[in-house]
Amino acid sequence: MRPARLVYPGGPLLQEKNPAAARAAYEKDLAIQMDKRGDGAEATFAMRGLGDVALFERKPDLAIAFFERARQVLQKRPQSSRFLRVPVLTALGRAHLAAGRRSDAAAILEQAMALADANGEFSRLAGARAKFQLARAVSASGQRARAADLARAAQGVLAGHRDADEIDRWLERHPAR
Repeated sequence: MRPARLVYPGGPLLQEKNPAAARAAYEKDLAIQMDKRGDGAEATFAMRGLGDVALFERKPDLAIAFFERARQVLQKRPQSSRFLRVPVLTALGRAHLAAGRRSDAAAILEQAMALADANGEFSRLAGARAKFQLARAVSASGQRARAADLARAAQGVLAGHRDADEIDRWLERHPAR
């Protein structure tokens, strides 16, 4: 039996606020995946990780480039990658939001939510994360009531998950009226 591969090798390093080590881990993983399989779905995990590092370092345009590359790879295989596309679109929307491109972020996050809905129960958590990011995008454009509704819907699905506290804090800071 083949040993399990750590999908996000830089994740723990980024949580420890060590972006240089996280970047190095993701770059190494991306090189390995490209050597093994070429520009395939496995490589998108490293691309997403590098995008997360760029966001951590407040480099949203670099993050957009990594997430966009991951999206392009997954678009080549729409059926086999449909579950991976929701988190990539959500990350891409989050990066556009960080870059101040609210309308681009909202359009991408609407796509992520639609795809999550089409995937059904298998993308429920990823869809809720997209919904929360969309709440952030529409709130920034003045749609506070819709934003609060989206955030509360996401909160209901993500209760007990790592995102729940962030949503709670966001709702406290962004009342509907």
